[in-house]
Amino acid sequence: MFSPFIGPEKFSDPDTAALDALKKTNGQSICEDKEFAGLICMDNKKNYFATEANRGEEHESSPFDSPCPGSTVIATYHTHGAYSFGYADDFFSKRDVGVYEYNNVLGYLGTPGGEFKKTDKSGKELFSKKELTTVCRIHAN
Repeated sequence: MFSPFIGPEKFSDPDTAALDALKKTNGQSICEDKEFAGLICMDNKKNYFATEANRGEEHESSPFDSPCPGSTVIATYHTHGAYSFGYADDFFSKRDVGVYEYNNVLGYLGTPGGEFKKTDKSGKELFSKKELTTVCRIHAN
């Protein structure tokens, strides 16, 4: 959570920062059937944090609408909303991978099936873990 006095919550690695952000947004994403997206940043002390998620559309989001203030972009994170007919919502899309390749960043995904996924800059999946909610839920923080 971002505090105007101390800034966003910091973590020792990007995976934990991404998981924290996706735990806060995946339930709401499923409720609204909208993608939510943001960035994972590294500050000058090598601490990692997530920018505030911004609401996208049903099958589209813009993580770079939430820039990393005074820090380095390491990755993007986003959700895929609710299940949609004709979409492989539990997987990174070709469009997702194109963003990672073009911007030379890692990618994290929260799926409607509750999976927390990570891919490298070329789209190779590095892990998939069942750590997120699969139900409509709006996070209080």
